[in-house]
Amino acid sequence: HVDDDVVVDVEAHNTASRGRQKSPSAVTTPAATAASRRRTVVVVAVIVLCVVLVYVFAQHPAFRNAVTGVLRFIEHDAGPVVGSALFVLLDVLCIVLMLPGTPLNLAAGYLFGFVRGSVVSVVGITLGAVTGFLLGRTVLRHWAEQKANSSPRLRIALDAMKESAFQMVFLLRLSPVMPFPVLSYVLGASPALSFGTYTLATFAGILPSLSHGEPHTTK
Repeated sequence: HVDDDVVVDVEAHNTASRGRQKSPSAVTTPAATAASRRRTVVVVAVIVLCVVLVYVFAQHPAFRNAVTGVLRFIEHDAGPVVGSALFVLLDVLCIVLMLPGTPLNLAAGYLFGFVRGSVVSVVGITLGAVTGFLLGRTVLRHWAEQKANSSPRLRIALDAMKESAFQMVFLLRLSPVMPFPVLSYVLGASPALSFGTYTLATFAGILPSLSHGEPHTTK
C-alpha cells in the first residue's frame, strides 16, 4: 500500500508539472489582447469611414452619373459575360458597403430580362453575403459580436443555431429582424454556423425575397 501511495503521488506531481509547463504561444497576454482589440477598432473605424464617405458621395450628381454610365455600358456596350460580371460586382459592393440594393435588383430585370436578371442577382447577392460573412468571421468579428448582442431576438436565434443552423439562417433571411448586409456580418461571428451551411441557407432564403426586389435592402 505504501508503494501504491508513492506511485499516486509521483503521477499527481507529474500531472501538476505538465499543467504548469504551458507553451508561451498558448498563453494570451493582456498586451496581445489589447493590441488585437486596437487593430479591430482601427479596421472598423476605416470601414465605417468608407461607408460614410460613400453615402455622402452618393448624394452628389457625379455619383449618380457614374452609376448611370456603368448601367448604360452594361446595357449597350458590354457583352453578356462582361455585363453580368460587372453587375455581380455592383451587387457585392452594395452589400459590403451596406448600401440599398433594391434599385439594383430591379435594374437587373430591365437590363437582362427576367430569367437572366434573376440569375445574375442571385449570384451577386450570394457572393456579397458570403463576403460579409467572411469579414464578420475575421477582421470584423468583434464588431459583429457586439451587433449580435445588441438584439435580444437575434441573440436567441444565434443560440438556436446549435440545434438547427440551416433553418435559422433561412428564416432570418426571410424576416426583417436585421438588414440583409448587417446580418451577413453578424452571422459570421456565430461559431455554431459553418461556411457551407450559411451559404446554402442564404441562397435558399434569397430566392423568395428576390421576387419582390428586397433581398439586401438596408431599411
